Amino acid sequence: MTTPQPRPSVSVPSGSVPRVSVPRVSVNTYTPPSPVSITSRVGYSVGVGLLLVALAARFEVIPGLSDFTVLTFYPALALTALFLGRGSLPVLVGGFSGYSVFTVPEWGFKQSYDTLLPLAIYGATAVAMGVLLQRNRHLEHSRAALASVVSSTTDAVISEDVNGVITSWNKGAQWLFGYSAEEAVGQPITLIYPSSHIPTESEILAQVSRGERVSRYETTRQHKDGRPLQVSVNLSPIRDQRGRIVGVSKLAHDITQRKRLELSLSQSEMRYARLSELTFEGIAIHKNGILLDVNTALCEMFQNKYEDIVGKTFMHHFLPGYEELSKQHIDTQSRDPYHAEMVRGDRSTFWAEIRGRDCVYNGENVRVVRIHDITARKQLEDELVASAARYKEQSRTDPLTGLANRRTLAEIADQEFKRSKRFGTPTALLMIDIDHFKKINDTYGHDAGDTALVALGASLKMQARANDLPTRLGGEEFVFLLGGTELEGALLKAERIRSAAEHIVSSSPAGDFTFTISIGVSEFKETDEEWADALTRADAAMYEAKHSGRNRVVAG
Repeated sequence: MTTPQPRPSVSVPSGSVPRVSVPRVSVNTYTPPSPVSITSRVGYSVGVGLLLVALAARFEVIPGLSDFTVLTFYPALALTALFLGRGSLPVLVGGFSGYSVFTVPEWGFKQSYDTLLPLAIYGATAVAMGVLLQRNRHLEHSRAALASVVSSTTDAVISEDVNGVITSWNKGAQWLFGYSAEEAVGQPITLIYPSSHIPTESEILAQVSRGERVSRYETTRQHKDGRPLQVSVNLSPIRDQRGRIVGVSKLAHDITQRKRLELSLSQSEMRYARLSELTFEGIAIHKNGILLDVNTALCEMFQNKYEDIVGKTFMHHFLPGYEELSKQHIDTQSRDPYHAEMVRGDRSTFWAEIRGRDCVYNGENVRVVRIHDITARKQLEDELVASAARYKEQSRTDPLTGLANRRTLAEIADQEFKRSKRFGTPTALLMIDIDHFKKINDTYGHDAGDTALVALGASLKMQARANDLPTRLGGEEFVFLLGGTELEGALLKAERIRSAAEHIVSSSPAGDFTFTISIGVSEFKETDEEWADALTRADAAMYEAKHSGRNRVVAG
């Protein structure tokens, strides 16, 4: 018999096939007796028969059979052991039988060529048949094991003849397609084919008919209830003893769930791709810091070409000093947004709000990052911060003179009053008022009055120490808070301020003019309940100075 040469296999590529857990199906199958089993039974019967005849001849139960003993007794004994024994038992019995023939002379057997030849033939035949039948037993065990695997597997194992008629159908096929073996065997294989797939299947079967193997061929089959099934099929030719192809074996694995997941993932990725191209925000996908993909909006944002961005490190686009912040968010898988300055292709910079999350993209664990240009927002925020600072400053200062206003005076004076109460720190107040201010306005105009206020404010600033607070209280009234100063020192300070003010010369369209001031002085006392008590005394002293002729200092 000529051994068929192996044929090249044809592999139909596919993705990895996930295992699907299914309930194990119990198997009850009928296995017809093999030719080896039948031969063993016949041989056993013949051996026993020959043994009985040899015994009858040996003890002369049947006259005329004694000469037949040599040719039957020992070979029959060996033949019987051959079919009943296991392993080397037949050979041992046959050898013992032959040895007895040549070593027991009282039995009357001669060591002659005529006796040796038939015994040698019988012995060789016994040994050869023992080896052959032992191999047959191993073959039977292998076939039984294979049949058990085929019957118990959850995958469909089907065979068909060259005409496409189903010849075997395991429990896995019943579970997968819904047909029992009784319903399927003898039916055309197209029983489980959707009508639209029959032409394609014919081409695949033609390949197998030429001796080729087809691996992991993904196609659609049809369940008994009509629903489609996605399966991965391996096809192999079935050959007879002469090597002729007499059928096809098929192993089908259900991949319906996997295909649904793949379709869902594909649709999700397509939706993501469409949305990423429609959005105005930059989208980048990177793995281990290497950019794998970006959308059009990000290319426009970076003012760079796609091929000049992809493949570069994500950190390459950050202004120095912000790489560590980005790396921290990546390492911790943070989804929180953060702000950083990024670099465009022309090396200009822009502010970006960055937010990322880890996900699976094209089968890889990646990080998807959304980048939003917030340069305009940052500029607006900076302007708002500056405006708030200006507003705060304006809310605490007098817009005309630049001195602290009443609100600031109240906050600082209250702090100084509490410190004075706790630690006994001396603090004094000067209440200052421009003399005949209404006359200045009436004579030189209101602008001249503002000029006088600004000039006095500048003079007070020049004479203020670090812990002093010159304040415009309102109108032509000013307050000078002197931290760490007793009443005597405050009177000296007030005199210097008064003297400096009377030497100020202001200009107006109506001509130059001068002015004088009156100052009332007071200090915080232990009996005061609040800082305003000292201010009240200073105000009373200032009015006393005015009533006393103005341009003077009075203590209150």
